[in-house]
Amino acid sequence: MKYILLNNTDLRVSALALGTGSFFSHISNQESEKLLDYYFEQGGNLFDTANYYGRWNPGNQPLSEIYLGKWIKKRELRNKIILGTKGACYPVNRPDIPRVTVKDISHDLHESLKNLQTDYIDFYWLHQDDPTQPVDAIIDLLNKFVTEGKIRYFGCSNWSVERMEQAKKYAEGHHIKSFSASQVMYNLASPNMSALHELKQTWVCDTQQKYYEKNKMPLFAYTSQAMGIFSLALRSDFLDTDKYQNAKKYFYNEITLKRIQKVKKLSKNIGHSPIEICLAFLLSHPFQIIPIIGPYQLDELQESLNSSTLTLQKETIEWLLT
Repeated sequence: MKYILLNNTDLRVSALALGTGSFFSHISNQESEKLLDYYFEQGGNLFDTANYYGRWNPGNQPLSEIYLGKWIKKRELRNKIILGTKGACYPVNRPDIPRVTVKDISHDLHESLKNLQTDYIDFYWLHQDDPTQPVDAIIDLLNKFVTEGKIRYFGCSNWSVERMEQAKKYAEGHHIKSFSASQVMYNLASPNMSALHELKQTWVCDTQQKYYEKNKMPLFAYTSQAMGIFSLALRSDFLDTDKYQNAKKYFYNEITLKRIQKVKKLSKNIGHSPIEICLAFLLSHPFQIIPIIGPYQLDELQESLNSSTLTLQKETIEWLLT
């Protein structure tokens, strides 16, 4: 496993983060623990969860946090891993109801600490933004949590460049911390933006890329493998079966199809799978990107981990994108 020193922090993290969004809800408890065990055994130390994950199951419980916390305690790993979680997301299936307030952020953090059975979160994220809320109160609150030792660093997810810059300027003007990193959807596919906007998700556009590079701000890329479309689209039943509907909804378009064929050709030439190439695409950017992988099966995780040392040349990346 390759490790990097995360910009704006003193955290030494594995090149790939393990996303646990489907763990203990869409994936059984037993299989979830197998994936967690294998990732850690292979040197992975960066775990990503959220107070929102698992609430889609009956009972509205944050199953990912609860059972991840139990696994960490059972394995006695708290001081051996970098633990990140997110709060202030909208209620399940209600993206029209923002919860990015001082009250909601505070509530979610303290609930997450309890769920994860820990006194502190290494990296705390705001899962969403609400542009109607002033950044000053939000940044003040997050700094208060740092001072209290409840979080070490904090970041934002699905925030615009404009809002991140507002937060940065406020923090600089008051000599306090701002967001250390950003978490946004990004991968080698071309997104169908209407699908992203339905769930208040953001994509790394050219403006954002320039912002991350200029400010040396790490980007945590969720949906980093485009829901598997680079492999799934090659299957004969891809267009006809409902189980691939999310990949089609988010990424099926002419640009993505063209890139799929290029990845297929490159895969044959260099002997690495489409999954490995998609992750290497992110890892080879001129600014720091941490792909968040979300495997459902052990073989998917094994394949993803093979990409942590693969590098693509600038010319190859440009060819894939054109």
